[in-house]
Amino acid sequence: MKQIVSLFLIITLLSFFSCNKKTDVVAEEVIDSTALSIAVLPTYDCIPFYYAAKEGIFDSLNVKVRLITFKSSMDADTAFVNGEALGTITDIVKCALWRGQGDSVKVVMAMDPNISLVTANAARLFQTSSIKERIIAITRHSILDFTTDKILESVKMASTDLNKPQINDIVLRTRMTDQNQYDGALLPEPYTTEATKLYGAKLLTTSQQLGLNYMATLAFNDSTIKTRKDEISKVIKAYQIAVDQLNKRQQYPLQYIPKESTIEVSDTLFEYIPIASPSLPSHALLNNVNTWLVGRKLLKSTTTYQSLIDSTFVRK
Repeated sequence: MKQIVSLFLIITLLSFFSCNKKTDVVAEEVIDSTALSIAVLPTYDCIPFYYAAKEGIFDSLNVKVRLITFKSSMDADTAFVNGEALGTITDIVKCALWRGQGDSVKVVMAMDPNISLVTANAARLFQTSSIKERIIAITRHSILDFTTDKILESVKMASTDLNKPQINDIVLRTRMTDQNQYDGALLPEPYTTEATKLYGAKLLTTSQQLGLNYMATLAFNDSTIKTRKDEISKVIKAYQIAVDQLNKRQQYPLQYIPKESTIEVSDTLFEYIPIASPSLPSHALLNNVNTWLVGRKLLKSTTTYQSLIDSTFVRK
């Protein structure tokens, strides 16, 4: 009996050390400290990053890139601020706020996420003017917050005319709308399609319909831009190549979003939407954002375009 117990202990210990050794090897393969790490979100405008990684476009340009996916933009921002990621997919509102508060962040590229206001099936809201005093989930101090106020402004309502709980996790915000826990939410693709096609949510309006374009941004600190300029340039080039290839093929883009993001809508149900080429935010957009931030008393003075936008990487 003792021999059996001893044999069992030996096998268990060998298994333990074997598993640990395997984990270490995997960690070394996945995490490369020399790679340009970027915090990304499982959204439609980020698909070209995932595509470039999976289809070897980064490799073909001889640039090492580590994509770190977060379901919450706040978590991605935190990783960037804490130095866990050298760059981040964020938005023009947050970047203007950070720069205005003295941070060295700069925008090197902008994407067009097209944020949608969708209302839950059970809410039975069919017009934007009907959302007064309803509960619409957003992320505060972001393009979602900014876009919501612009939507309200378009129907002559104030920001205070709406209840706006903060739900940072994109997937959770979508699920709570799908399950009629809130009257609606501000969502990017492909979550807008999921909510409308699978759960009967109503699409009321979008940021593009309001003339709000290229609000999502790829941002780095000044020091990273200075020391890794060539790599950043290659990342943007890879994004453009991916956009061109995806738009030419026009099918099955959602397969590139990480499975852990639990997107319920399938590629067969998703109607392909052409992905915009990388660009830069317009001067008019930044002026609009500055006015909003100062009006909200989030900033005392405005952020200049030259201080926030690095136009050396992308030409509009």
